[in-house]
Amino acid sequence: MRLRLELEAGWAGLVRVRPSLRGLGVPPGGPFDDGAARGGALLLGERDPGAVIELAAARAVLVVEEAGVLALTGAGHTVSGAAGPVLLGAAVEVPAGERLEVLPTRPGLRLTVVAPEGWSEEGGAYRANGLGRAIGPGRLALEALSSPTELWVVGPGVGSEVEARVSPWLDRVGVRFEGVEGPLPAFVESATRPSLPGALQLTPDGGLIVHGPDGPTLTGYPVLGFCTRTALDRLAQLGPGDRVRFVPTTLEQARAQAAEREARFERAERALALVRSGR
Repeated sequence: MRLRLELEAGWAGLVRVRPSLRGLGVPPGGPFDDGAARGGALLLGERDPGAVIELAAARAVLVVEEAGVLALTGAGHTVSGAAGPVLLGAAVEVPAGERLEVLPTRPGLRLTVVAPEGWSEEGGAYRANGLGRAIGPGRLALEALSSPTELWVVGPGVGSEVEARVSPWLDRVGVRFEGVEGPLPAFVESATRPSLPGALQLTPDGGLIVHGPDGPTLTGYPVLGFCTRTALDRLAQLGPGDRVRFVPTTLEQARAQAAEREARFERAERALALVRSGR
């Protein structure tokens, strides 16, 4: 299939993982909400989402120039076509000429559009790299975020729970927090060191920053710890004014959380396979 994006407001673009360029100082990239991207791939009968289209607080139209199959996951938007609303967390067949209207809503911030074998850029549009499989009525459950949203952090700099508010300064590079409540160490500028997505930093004014998938590879601010992958999925869906609670966790707990996350994907994959088989 082939899709053209008409963006009126917000942000949208093609994002892909770039692991081989990390040593050259290039951030890893990839979907901010990795869980949404992987879930979309499962809806299409695949495990690797490849390159996906990510929209954030976007008002846009997805113009289908060639028919095909796609999956819409994530949150923060409503999508409507000629036949009415299109459910998120599902794979849909779209005919040529269809215009899918995307509007921002709350809660949530990012919508992920997944195609069979990922997307490629082609002459100002996006083309699916694969044809996709026949789809059934399978749908993925979307997590309902509470307030404040808990974000788990591994590291010595967060000894007890700390609450903060998402500031208007957020993008794929990082998310700033203001109105911090709770004990934090004093700011002491440190030597430049490597950084990774999920790094939780203390700023000179007592605020906090969490690096995103396009965040810097080096930093001089104190790093208090690192958010877990599940926490980053949640962070991707938070917008200005949302409250978060940073919860200290151990490395062992983080590993157990990661194992449970992978188990959820495996359970979803088996359930969707049963739906396709008609059992």
